[in-house]
Amino acid sequence: TLIADGSHAGDRQGWRPGARAVREAGIFSPLLEADFEKHEIRELARRWGMPDADQAARPCLMTRFPYGRIPSEEELKRVAAAESALEPLVRLGLTFRVRMLPEGAVVHVGKGAAPGILKEARVRTGLPVVEVETLSGWFDRPKEEKKPD
Repeated sequence: TLIADGSHAGDRQGWRPGARAVREAGIFSPLLEADFEKHEIRELARRWGMPDADQAARPCLMTRFPYGRIPSEEELKRVAAAESALEPLVRLGLTFRVRMLPEGAVVHVGKGAAPGILKEARVRTGLPVVEVETLSGWFDRPKEEKKPD
């Protein structure tokens, strides 16, 4: 069985702990091997008439947990369900990640979201919603920077 992922050339930058697991599992990364950048992939998707060529990235759910933490199946399901509940708000401009912090789950949203969208995010998930400067790579930041922005 051949399994492929969506890693691309931009994923070579920064520390990607999941990249090792991908290699060890023998997963094929055709976009990475062809040296495609994200903007090139989006352009090809538009050219080929694919719907939603500019869809938001869908990083692995493990990026919602601190390094070294092994989540339970229930925690993974909870994060996935919360993110699914928020997905319709992306079209309204919401950028988000559900994070599992020591004190529990929280929704991190990009700065500048409309108050009504923030309220809707709380209603849809039942989780606290916190605006932060950086969504991607949040757990890569030094501990002293991890206070809500």
